[in-house]
Amino acid sequence: MEQLHNAELIQLEVVEFEELPNEYAITIPSKRIIKLRADTHESASKGESRGRFTVAHELGHLILHSNTMPQFAFSQAPSNHPYQEDVEWQANEFAGWLLVDPTYTHLLKTPRTCSIGFGVSLDTARYMLEKIKRLRG
Repeated sequence: MEQLHNAELIQLEVVEFEELPNEYAITIPSKRIIKLRADTHESASKGESRGRFTVAHELGHLILHSNTMPQFAFSQAPSNHPYQEDVEWQANEFAGWLLVDPTYTHLLKTPRTCSIGFGVSLDTARYMLEKIKRLRG
């Protein structure tokens, strides 16, 4: 994330808890801004799964939703569209595939080996293993 910021590809802002009390981070794709709460930034810097997933999720918003109006992208209002069209689902999918490389088959044997090997939560590991299993038939 810092490399993208240093290369001026994104604007990374690390903010205090008080600025984002209800969110770990927010992204404004149209301005290429990612605001990370300081505790989330620290967590990601330490390699902790929650922080890493949050950073990957926000990168997903930046890449996938750069042409989306912010009020639409971050709307929490219920809708009748298919779940694959939901921007939060899309950003979660992006994060999962960014963090779990399906070519490293030796790390895909169990949720635990996947979690430890890729530095993701057990929930993310289980979800991604199921996805990979379905795709491979």
